[in-house]
Amino acid sequence: MISHTIKYELRKDPFVTIINQFGEIEINLENQIIFPHGMIGMPDCKHFCLANINVEKFKYFKLLQGVVDTKLSFLTLPILIHNKFIEFSDLEKACNVLGIKVEDVVILLIASTKITDHGKKIVVNARAPVFIDSTAKAAIQYVIPETKYNIQHIID
Repeated sequence: MISHTIKYELRKDPFVTIINQFGEIEINLENQIIFPHGMIGMPDCKHFCLANINVEKFKYFKLLQGVVDTKLSFLTLPILIHNKFIEFSDLEKACNVLGIKVEDVVILLIASTKITDHGKKIVVNARAPVFIDSTAKAAIQYVIPETKYNIQHIID
C-alpha cells in the first residue's frame, strides 16, 4: 500500500505522474478535489484529482484519480447541466440541496462496463452523479431521489 501512496506533503513539484490501467496519468496536486464525506461506500477516500485519459476511446471521459491511494480511480463522464441523462430540474434541485450554485457545478457520471447480449458496453450511473463545486474544490456523490434514473445507463 505504501508504494501506491503519494507523500504529497513532502513534495515541492505539484505535478505527479501515476501509471494505471489507462497508462501514464499526470495530476496536479494543487487542483485536488475534496470529498468531505468520502465517496459512497468509501468514507475514507476523500482526496482526488481529475485527469485526462490518453486513450482515444475514452477521449470524452475524465479520470477521477485518488491522490492518497493511487490504485483508486474512477472513469467518469463529465456532463453539462442540460444533458440527455438527467433532467435539468432534478440537477437544479440537487444543486440547491447541496448548496452549489448551478453556474459553479461540474457534474460527473461514474462509468463502468457491463456485459450485454451485444458484447461489452460502457454504462454510467445516472442515479448517483458526482457534484463538484468548482470554486470550493469540494465534491459529493449525491443519490438523486427520483427513481427514474438508472445506475447502469448504457451509453450509445
